[in-house]
Amino acid sequence: MALPNMQDSVFLQHLPTDISFGMIHVEGGAFDMGETNEDAHNWEKPLHRVRVSAFFIGRTPVTQRLWKAVAGQQGNPQAFPGDQRPVENVSWDDITNIFLPELNRLSAGARPENMTYRLPTEAEWEFAARGGAAGEDFVYAGSDDLDAVGWYEANSNGETRPVQEKKPNALGLYDLSGNVCERCLDRFDELYFQQCLEHGIVTDPAGPDRFVKYALRAARGGNFYHDARRCRIRYRGSAPERAVSGVGFRLVLSGIAPV
Repeated sequence: MALPNMQDSVFLQHLPTDISFGMIHVEGGAFDMGETNEDAHNWEKPLHRVRVSAFFIGRTPVTQRLWKAVAGQQGNPQAFPGDQRPVENVSWDDITNIFLPELNRLSAGARPENMTYRLPTEAEWEFAARGGAAGEDFVYAGSDDLDAVGWYEANSNGETRPVQEKKPNALGLYDLSGNVCERCLDRFDELYFQQCLEHGIVTDPAGPDRFVKYALRAARGGNFYHDARRCRIRYRGSAPERAVSGVGFRLVLSGIAPV
């Protein structure tokens, strides 16, 4: 079995449970993170320079099939059952204390020892959604036309949809805009981008080091019941650590373990 390295563009992770999933390589680089539109929320601003190291990111959000293969029925009360639909309504503890440790245990020996599965940082998520260093500056992940790349309030019929039914972005990543919001590793702080700007270029930022409001975590991409505005690449959303409908997650495989 071939193990991933930073020259591979795609890594197919096989698990002993007879399931596999694709991870896409994102070459590291620098970009201007944040929003300049005057109508954007203050917590989406200001624009600030960020550098991220190379990493692998899931081709799709974690599906219900993958969740059940790793974590069984724990924390999986899906409103819209379907193996290829994104998992949702799972809590921070469900993900970080059950799913990720078990996934790393199951994949041991089938991935490099110095790389582990975790949640993406906000910076990694946004960089990947943009298409990486060579990506185009679309409003949504892969297009300026949200109907082409995502499920949201105007086309979802009020439910999640199976992954990979819309067009991918430049890196071959699906469902980054719409379907389910995706949890990130970072704590959420409305003033964090301003703090980053004051520090100059920031390398591999992982959010503020303290909770500032209701233990919120960053959540990106918008979901099936959101309007188009909240499905923008640059939009900063948040979610509590408890299980929330319409909130799922995507995997990152990396040798960096931000705290």
